[in-house]
Amino acid sequence: MSTQSPPTEEHRTPTGKPIGPFLLWFGVLGGTVAWVVQLMVGWSTTEVSCYAPTGADVANHGGTLGTVSSTVVWATTITCWVVAWAAFAACLLVRRRRRRLAEAGTLDLLATERVALLTVVGIFLDLMAVAIITGGAVALLVLEPCG
Repeated sequence: MSTQSPPTEEHRTPTGKPIGPFLLWFGVLGGTVAWVVQLMVGWSTTEVSCYAPTGADVANHGGTLGTVSSTVVWATTITCWVVAWAAFAACLLVRRRRRRLAEAGTLDLLATERVALLTVVGIFLDLMAVAIITGGAVALLVLEPCG
């Protein structure tokens, strides 16, 4: 039989997972990097495909993208859109973990405030990236790529 009393609320260790640096930085920068990748791959593939020669020694202005080019652009756009949403979800997860660890008292004040600021910035950047990638997808549907 033990003579020790059960641990009090102050001495219990938190049961939540710690905040990993990869998860935090993916949440902050993941959406923005996804947008940059979508922008670079989408624009470069479209531009190269539109200037691809046709049989008449003229650029393909007024034409359409080929099947391969269209597939690359759409696959990149959809993948980057999903990555931006995943980065947003990572920010929400980090925010929840930070609150849990801060309430347990296992994070110092500086780390708590720094992570809070980074998650707010990450949420804003990720939502803007989702909006921009969605706007790019709408533009792909509506506008002529080789006009």
